[in-house]
Amino acid sequence: MKKSYKTIMIIAAVVAVGMIAAAIGLGMHNQSMAAYSEKLAQADKMMEDKDYQNAVLKYQEAIADKPKEEEGYLSLADAYIITGHTDYALETVEKGLSFIPDSERLKAKKDELSGEGKKNAELAFNDTLLGNLSSQSFYDYGQTNSIEKVKALNEGAVSVRVKGIGADLIYMNTAGHPNTVDGNSPSADSLPTEVHFDNIMDIFGGGDSITADDLKSMGAEDVKVAEHQEFGSAVSFNYSVYSFVVESDKDGNIKAGAGNKVTIPDPSGKGSGNTDVKGTVRNVVDGSGVSNAKLTFRKSGSSERYEVKTDSEGKFTAKLDSGDYSVDCKAEGFIDITKSVHVPSYTGNWNCDLDMSPEMNGEARIVLTWGSNPSDLDSHLIGNGVHVSWLNTSTAAAGLDLDDQDGYGPETTTIYDLSGDYTFVVHDFTNSGDIGSSGAEATVYLPGQEPVTISINGSGSNTWVVCSITNGKLDIINEVRDYDIE
Repeated sequence: MKKSYKTIMIIAAVVAVGMIAAAIGLGMHNQSMAAYSEKLAQADKMMEDKDYQNAVLKYQEAIADKPKEEEGYLSLADAYIITGHTDYALETVEKGLSFIPDSERLKAKKDELSGEGKKNAELAFNDTLLGNLSSQSFYDYGQTNSIEKVKALNEGAVSVRVKGIGADLIYMNTAGHPNTVDGNSPSADSLPTEVHFDNIMDIFGGGDSITADDLKSMGAEDVKVAEHQEFGSAVSFNYSVYSFVVESDKDGNIKAGAGNKVTIPDPSGKGSGNTDVKGTVRNVVDGSGVSNAKLTFRKSGSSERYEVKTDSEGKFTAKLDSGDYSVDCKAEGFIDITKSVHVPSYTGNWNCDLDMSPEMNGEARIVLTWGSNPSDLDSHLIGNGVHVSWLNTSTAAAGLDLDDQDGYGPETTTIYDLSGDYTFVVHDFTNSGDIGSSGAEATVYLPGQEPVTISINGSGSNTWVVCSITNGKLDIINEVRDYDIE
């Protein structure tokens, strides 16, 4: 009886220990789930505040804590979609399915992302691209982007390919402007009459497709779907001052490779006369306007000069005659800049934005700018134990101050710790083909030195290895080649 009683007591003790362990385990699980849920809630709040970069990082933390919970993957995928990184969204969902292969929600999200007709969550007209097309002269493109090819179409019409713009710019002599084309080339001050985009979705915010109803919701007017002699069927519409004709099916569905013709408004009074030069002086660290900046325009070959100051939003207007100018820009707390510009000889508005870097205190800064296509170039600073990019924007050694996703930039990286060896690499996130046609430039600011601007030179890859900075010393690499940025 004593032996039997002893055995019963041992069994009871084991059961009690098991129950205690289970209770502890359940408590720890509940605490862990609470922490996971809290991180998701924090990330959701960041999304509401449009703090997308930190939201992505917080979702990633939650997933690392609970890799077998589907909510984190779904939320992270949505964050990637909103920021235009649909490829990363698909990778996130596929990673989730590797941990949770039976998740119906993850399977549905994968089908949504990989199926035809995928679109960005926020479609919108690319007003910056349209504005540049209708304000930059042939001369301007040669100075800022470089002309790749000029092809005669017929008498009085030529097609131009410009580095960094995925489109054919069509210049034509018209009754109102008979001197747009001079021989087999546009005249210096002429504007394109039409634009034919390689990928019409560049105008609509990216994605793979769009519908006539989408265009209406985006503010397009006079939207019509009808038969078309050249395209078979097309959607025609007006947006702002631009007229569009885009190839579609009979229901008004447009795909990325659709044929298209965008008509640029004809500037009135082309010839001699004053031009309203308008622009914004921007802070490269946060994108805000630089107030009370003083701009001095000096006309080449003369003593003529014109001074103007920016308003509280960094905006300015200067009425100038056509010609070549150098413009000096100064503002308290910022590094002075000088830029050469050519003001075209037509009456109307001509855009001239300037980017200024705040003064630095021992740190270094790299400012990336580019053309309209590819629309999303990403800066990557790698080395000294860090990898700073849009996915990891802040470290003790360096940070990504400004991320641009819709063309032109600026995108700005600041290095606080100059000890060690860094490499600065630019990646075409859109994987659109050749980053060499982007017209990208990187301006490097080092302590006590004049800024150095590096213009992209090369082709054949989606990565541009720009430079290295070793213990504060710049080494220009400037090679378009494959580079592992993972």
